[in-house]
Amino acid sequence: MSKQVTVPPFNRRRVLLSIATTGLFSPFLIGGAAPPQQNHKHPTACRPPVPKADIIIGKRTDDILTFDPHENSSSTAAEIIGNLYETLITWDGTTYSPGLANKWGNPSKDNLNWDFYLSPGHVFSTGNPVSPNDIIYSFKRLFIIGKAPASALAPLGLTSENIEKSVTFIAPNQLTISLPTGAATHLLFPFLAAAAGSILDINEVKSRLLVDPSSPPVKEFDWLDPRFDRGAGWLKSSSAGSGPFRLINAVRSDEIVLQTNCYHPSHAKAHRIVVRDIPDGREQIRLLEKGKLDAGWNAERPDPLVANSRKVLSRKQTQSNQKLRDIRVPRANLLVLGMNIADASLSDPKVREAIKISIDRTKLVSRQNASRWSPQQHFCPSPLLPLPTDQSDDLAADRTRAKTLLDGTATLSLAYAEGAALSSVVSSLAKQLATVGIAIDLQPSVSGRAFFRGLAERNHQLALFSWSSDYLDPYSNAYAFCVSDDRARTPAWYCQWQNPTIVEQALAAAVEPDPAKRTDLYLNLDHTLRIEGPYLFLLEETVQVTTKTGIPMQVGVIDNFTRYPLSLHR
Repeated sequence: MSKQVTVPPFNRRRVLLSIATTGLFSPFLIGGAAPPQQNHKHPTACRPPVPKADIIIGKRTDDILTFDPHENSSSTAAEIIGNLYETLITWDGTTYSPGLANKWGNPSKDNLNWDFYLSPGHVFSTGNPVSPNDIIYSFKRLFIIGKAPASALAPLGLTSENIEKSVTFIAPNQLTISLPTGAATHLLFPFLAAAAGSILDINEVKSRLLVDPSSPPVKEFDWLDPRFDRGAGWLKSSSAGSGPFRLINAVRSDEIVLQTNCYHPSHAKAHRIVVRDIPDGREQIRLLEKGKLDAGWNAERPDPLVANSRKVLSRKQTQSNQKLRDIRVPRANLLVLGMNIADASLSDPKVREAIKISIDRTKLVSRQNASRWSPQQHFCPSPLLPLPTDQSDDLAADRTRAKTLLDGTATLSLAYAEGAALSSVVSSLAKQLATVGIAIDLQPSVSGRAFFRGLAERNHQLALFSWSSDYLDPYSNAYAFCVSDDRARTPAWYCQWQNPTIVEQALAAAVEPDPAKRTDLYLNLDHTLRIEGPYLFLLEETVQVTTKTGIPMQVGVIDNFTRYPLSLHR
């Protein structure tokens, strides 16, 4: 029997809306950013960009704190990171496909050892070629600094102590990754394709000033020490990748600018991607109709069935709408109601059960949000783990029993990030809870950062939040909802819930080599989480991207799989 991997201490984990937990503001969000990346090696063709070639994307961006792929905990930033960096392999929507490596093989029957063969010609936006050292030390940096993206990868068995021996080059273009006995080998490919697997131009990162100029000189390789990482501050608002774009402006959180990487093989002619903070879906549609946006994330297009009950669309609006198209893709993203069990009102399991059986998920889906959300009772979204849809709900709405459990009335506060996309869900939650005697005091935050900054204080009662998966495996979510640590920022930590038994169950599922048995273990874990966990899993997201015709957009099931347009068809 294989020896199980010991889980190293967990650190911060990403949330869809990023978390400001340290009390420090990101420099690019408060106007004190490091200078935008200056690169004098770029061909003249890349400077300046083609006039009127900007592609303008509107979406919510107020969750971003950093663009460092080894530290990021933001869904929006992960999407942008996927366009700035390349990974060893990638996901084409159906299977893993070549990235920096064009082929791979497994020389051992136990799946612990893998050889990856690098394809030539990959060049960072700095003009430096991608080298074996960049790959080795990118992985080393990830695990040594041990921030959010590394936390959910513990079952892989890779640590800051063994990473240098586990990732080696045995030939100029041949990389070997060796996992320890008992490792969750099926997590390797999801990791290599995730944002955490992004490969950085290490020479560029090392050349940046120390975060603390007063720090003592460091020896070779000591720059990877989290206290001395030369790139930690610079990468908050800069990029050092070999992806199709490079970051040229992240000083203002309301407008993030990317320009084509002229060394990338997809480069045709220079253009920019401008991502603007436009969280209101109705405003996105207005700007799309006026031609001031090329794409909108979860834009609220008028429902033709109810358009006349509001106002008749003008002929110009109708013609404009005919030039728009919707891309809908199921996402590994859940909407969750979290309960802080350290709060006196929610410490009683009966109260938490009453809340769970007071909500009818189908009533949370309205005509306004039906294109985006669908009911989901499980801890893991269907793209990662297709659990039986005909499975009975142990927490089906039973308001008669809920009233009995409550034995009276109560008032609870509900924290959430304000935005049109959640307004109807919040309203429905409040109305349904009122029917069993729970009055809801709504506490909206104006931004994702403000919401999670407040949530990090853990003084809330109820909280409605989105949670997106890091990579294509159920353990990404199992870790999030089961593991709590004072250095982690997972839903379990926010809800102040610690259960060593369920942590063991999650790890056992992760390292189980047999796929069928692993699914059964996750089914059991799902049941336990729904009954005992301080969560009510509500809805699963289908992202809707509305674009002008002729604007190619690849929307991924995981944030960093989304690809911005590489060519223009005006």
